Amino acid sequence: MSSTPSAPTADASSVRESARQALGMVPNLITEISNHNPTVARACLEAGQTLGNGLLTDAEENDFSELGIDRDVLYEIVGLIGLKTISNYINHIAGTEIDEAFR
Repeated sequence: MSSTPSAPTADASSVRESARQALGMVPNLITEISNHNPTVARACLEAGQTLGNGLLTDAEENDFSELGIDRDVLYEIVGLIGLKTISNYINHIAGTEIDEAFR
């Protein structure tokens, strides 16, 4: 079994930054949303709770649509949740050290 590097390499940092840009991630996203747009923060929290049960009613989808969250955005949210969940499991198994920025 190979060991996990204790410090990120330049290549790993570059790949991570490319992934962040490709996924449209913003550093400190939760802080940014909470501090600058509480309505969007509340909508994001409600979206997470509503999508968590895996079944979205027509009424719930309409509510999201009224907030500017259409079906394409919902697909992206579900995809990102899945990606984050899988990467968390992989990192726990691999014993990957968490970068200081994410602690």
